[in-house]
Amino acid sequence: MQHPDPTFPSNACAYGIYDTDTFRPLNESTHVRLLELGWTRDEFEGARVLDIGSSSGVLSLHAHQLGAREILAREVQQHLVDFFGGVVERHRLPISVARKAFWDLDPATEQADIVLFMEVLHWIVDQGGEIAPAIAHVASLTGRTLYLETPWDINEPSLTGRGVSAERYNIELIVRELSKHFADVSVLKFMTYFGRMPGSKRVLLRASGRRAGADALAVMEHANIVRHALRRSSNDIDLLTTPDGPRVLKSVPAYSILHGMDDAPFERLCAFLGSIETPIIAPPLRIGEGFRHRASGQVQMLFPFVGQLATVMPVNTAPWPVPREVIGTVMTMRRQMAAAPPDLIAELRAACPPVSFPRIDYGRACQAFIEIPDAISLMSDPEIVALWRDVEQRLRVYDRAQEDAICHCDVQRGNFVTDDSGRLHMVDIDLIRTGPAFADALTACAYDGLDAEAMRSVVANLEQALDRSLTQFDLDFAVWQVAGWFGAILDLGVEAARGMHDELARVLIGMKAMAALRL
Repeated sequence: MQHPDPTFPSNACAYGIYDTDTFRPLNESTHVRLLELGWTRDEFEGARVLDIGSSSGVLSLHAHQLGAREILAREVQQHLVDFFGGVVERHRLPISVARKAFWDLDPATEQADIVLFMEVLHWIVDQGGEIAPAIAHVASLTGRTLYLETPWDINEPSLTGRGVSAERYNIELIVRELSKHFADVSVLKFMTYFGRMPGSKRVLLRASGRRAGADALAVMEHANIVRHALRRSSNDIDLLTTPDGPRVLKSVPAYSILHGMDDAPFERLCAFLGSIETPIIAPPLRIGEGFRHRASGQVQMLFPFVGQLATVMPVNTAPWPVPREVIGTVMTMRRQMAAAPPDLIAELRAACPPVSFPRIDYGRACQAFIEIPDAISLMSDPEIVALWRDVEQRLRVYDRAQEDAICHCDVQRGNFVTDDSGRLHMVDIDLIRTGPAFADALTACAYDGLDAEAMRSVVANLEQALDRSLTQFDLDFAVWQVAGWFGAILDLGVEAARGMHDELARVLIGMKAMAALRL
């Protein structure tokens, strides 16, 4: 497209007028606006920039002068597109100028490191749009940083008398929605280049650090995400505050059956967990109409916060509580889970893959235990070696029919939390699946390093409670769970494993007791 020699549009905004040969601002308002932005070469150098509602192109030119490598200028008014396109063509600038509406911007091709969303949001609302979806869309276009300049409220002269209500447009709503999508949201300053317009109050905001759980937060009204993340592994876990109390928003890993199982059994499982009176396992909560939220290839689930809020304060206000009576808590959980309907267990069993014994890196294990000779000797204990070898062999012929219960499958101490009343809860149901009814209690015994006599006592209590005897499959499944945890810790690396050598050594003691239980 050939652009004519640029002639500055007569209706151009007073704060965007510049010399088309030198790009120097031609009036005080434009000078002041660019000064107040406070942008630096360090931030823009080498960046890809998307300028939404580019108007005369003054901000695109400013980004270019600060070292941006590529700039996408998008504007809906054709005469402004023609004008700025002419400027760009004359100077052969690395700026793409196109006529495109905000809602038509495509994250697949127009996402940028820095997005300029300046003096646009209030016009979107004025034309019938809503703040929440507008911010969600601009967030999807933002790779690193979003700059948003907008009127503070509906008393701004550009909005007064236009029929926009305070419920649809206010700074609290804007900041709340930005905070759902970005970890860092700042009000930088009130701009004064509009100062000579009576009643003007324009604010410049900066948002950065895209959140993984933003899509789920978008359907939760009045939820605030707290800076203190609860992440304990590679999965994102965020603490939320809501009018109904603290909540935990968790990304479900792809290896969990909760990630991909069909909606019907998934919803039935969550409803069952939520129906238990005084549950040990923290039950899922609904996000909108369902118990999980899918967006951008991710799955999020919501849970009540259980534990002590003092332990997640940004300052050390209280020690992390050490769980007590873990075995008794697991036994109570097993009694609660025994109420699961047989048809639900059958549905879940169909969604669960068979198990196979993990490979343990013995060389890495010995490195992790280099300072604990007793643990190294346990690694090579003939009873433990024989136990692992035999279980690996037996699991090659897997009898799914023996999975007669819903198991938590991750009852290591890190998944127990104590609330303010001292009551223990179990969290993190990523590994929940069907398994034999004795498995969770046996693995809890191993994680606690119980000796053979104490473990036999737990088994006797379970046999009485469940009205059946311990089977080889119960034991094999439990050994598989504990060996999987052991191998996963070693996979974190030798240094990480050394930091947990007490836990690893305790598990080896529990394995020794399991070996004594062999049927």
